[in-house]
Amino acid sequence: MPPIAAGALTYVFNPDAGRIGWAGSAAFTSAAPVDWAVFSALRGPWLLRSNGSNAAGALVDSLVFPLAAGFSLAYVPLMFVAKLAGGAAWTLALARLRKLDTQPR
Repeated sequence: MPPIAAGALTYVFNPDAGRIGWAGSAAFTSAAPVDWAVFSALRGPWLLRSNGSNAAGALVDSLVFPLAAGFSLAYVPLMFVAKLAGGAAWTLALARLRKLDTQPR
């Protein structure tokens, strides 16, 4: 589901949570092209490229969400670390599951 549609559905089902839905949509929409650009630019093993791009996308997402929602930036470091750890865990799991190429290119 596109991020804008997810934000709209959040508002439809709970107008009080609309600001959160729109902030999440804005954060995801902002972070996705950054993640893609960094992944495309990095060279080396898939794990390095995946985790490097995840870090860039997580940073953008962690900054845009609280700004768009009107929240304090105090939790940005915790949000960033949580997204970074989650992304690293998923890339490791996917690499093992799919036996992805982890050698430098």
